[in-house]
Amino acid sequence: MNAIGGVTSSPSSYPTDKILFRGLEVALCSFGLSNTLIHLHHSRYVFESEIKTFGSVAERQKVLSEGWIGAAWRTNYTITSRLPLHPSLGPPNTDYVSSDSSLSHAALSFVHGGISPTFLQSTPYPSRINEIGSSLLSKLQRRKQPPPHPPHPYPGLPIDSNQDEHELYGSNGPLWYRGWALEDESKVCKEIDNVLDKTGTRRLIMGHTPTFDRQVSRCGGKIIIIDTYAFTDLLSLRRELILALQWHQPRIWRCAKRTPN
Repeated sequence: MNAIGGVTSSPSSYPTDKILFRGLEVALCSFGLSNTLIHLHHSRYVFESEIKTFGSVAERQKVLSEGWIGAAWRTNYTITSRLPLHPSLGPPNTDYVSSDSSLSHAALSFVHGGISPTFLQSTPYPSRINEIGSSLLSKLQRRKQPPPHPPHPYPGLPIDSNQDEHELYGSNGPLWYRGWALEDESKVCKEIDNVLDKTGTRRLIMGHTPTFDRQVSRCGGKIIIIDTYAFTDLLSLRRELILALQWHQPRIWRCAKRTPN
């Protein structure tokens, strides 16, 4: 499931949308958990019909690791995105810098699972998380590609993965964390302001934990869970986000270009 800014929670990498920033088309595309599991060779996420389009398991792995799909992921995708709602804050994915401006937190955070209040590598946001994600992706693509799991043993992260990369992929990391969706309202509403303050955002928007019948807003809209498994809800959220982005006079496009430096 992808929205503007990209929260992926489907077995495939669907393109996200673009906004217009100072006349430039800007694509924000974020990795979901399924993208990572595909690199870890979880065969339950892959249909036989998909393998046939590549010709074989080995050919598919080659395209994902060193071919055009792998190159697109390395170039265009990040783990998380910070989307400013006012041009004065800079282009999308500009790191938050503490400021007394009333607009300092006029931005949205997008991530697949969630940014845990105890995840130690969340700042500077979003570059620190994305640097770790880029490093892990490089190692996943570089290693000798293991056979699919199942039926073969689960390969785990590459042997040269460091502690930060293990924490990124751990249950408290941004790909797996479910606390914002599952913890009691009283608990998350006490914790959310500190995370918003550190990330320079007004809302955390995430998927991963399905709610099935509706999008869920918690703590006065500071937490938004959008994994409903319902495409019509996605279209509704997309319209809401387009309205929120009128500062940028956005147009909607398919994701194709890298975010400008």
